[in-house]
Amino acid sequence: MIDDRKDALLDLTPRPPAIPTPTTRPFDLTEFRTSGLLYLANRTLHPFGIAIAAHAEEDGKVSALSVVETTDPLGFVYPEQTENEARKRLLAWLARRGRVSP
Repeated sequence: MIDDRKDALLDLTPRPPAIPTPTTRPFDLTEFRTSGLLYLANRTLHPFGIAIAAHAEEDGKVSALSVVETTDPLGFVYPEQTENEARKRLLAWLARRGRVSP
């Protein structure tokens, strides 16, 4: 029995590579908005009458986020043009990271 455990400890059989550790970096609120990730978050929240609002300074830099709620039974709805532009920004951001094809 002890010999079996010893053999297991000395087993040098190649193993599949380890799953890489995810990389993290601080994420600027302006990038969160311009990347389309804010749009993606809001697409999930809007049917529930909840939105995340970005507060931009005069230079366009986002300084804060807040939660907005409505009692409208339809929740929040993006205008079609806003929807299309935000979707394009999100897909471009994902493509730059190799997550979707361009």
